[in-house]
Formats: sequence, C-alpha cells, structure tokens
Amino acid sequence: MKKIVRGRNSKKLGALALSDKEILAILLRTGTKNQNVIELSDMILKDMGGITKLRDATLTELMKHKGVGQEKGDTYSGEYRVCKKNICDECFRC
Repeated sequence: MKKIVRGRNSKKLGALALSDKEILAILLRTGTKNQNVIELSDMILKDMGGITKLRDATLTELMKHKGVGQEKGDTYSGEYRVCKKNICDECFRC
C-alpha cells in the first residue's frame, strides 16, 4: 500500500487540506484486494464525474463499483445526508 506523506501545514488545516479522493477514502475505509482505498476512491470519482456528481449518486450507482457493497454505499449515503442537513454543501466542495 502506498503511503501518503503530507507536510506540517496539512495537519493544521485538517480536512480542508484533503483532496476529494482522500475524503471519499475516509468514508469508504478500505479498498479491494487489488486496489487500496485511495485508488478505489480515485476510480469512483473519475467514473462518476467528480465529487459534485458523486453527491447525487444513487446507492445502486455506487454499488456498481467493485469494492462498494451495501454497507459502504449506506455509509456514504448516510454521511452525505448528515453533512447536507447539519453542515452545508460546502462539505462536498460544491
């Protein structure tokens, strides 16, 4: 698995310093046998057309990706709903 090395400033910025694929990777937690979670996140984002399109994806659309089953799909959907209701669309860099 590839390590992600970040500088001191990224620790101070926290989630604001994370890329879209890193944010999605946190939600997914694990990858597949052949892809680490960062690679899986990158593939999903590219296939879906970016984070803005991903936020409107259905559970069925998410589950078309190898490595995303019912549990991960539900986790993503739930996290997005919490973000949208309690924080704002800014969470997903709209």
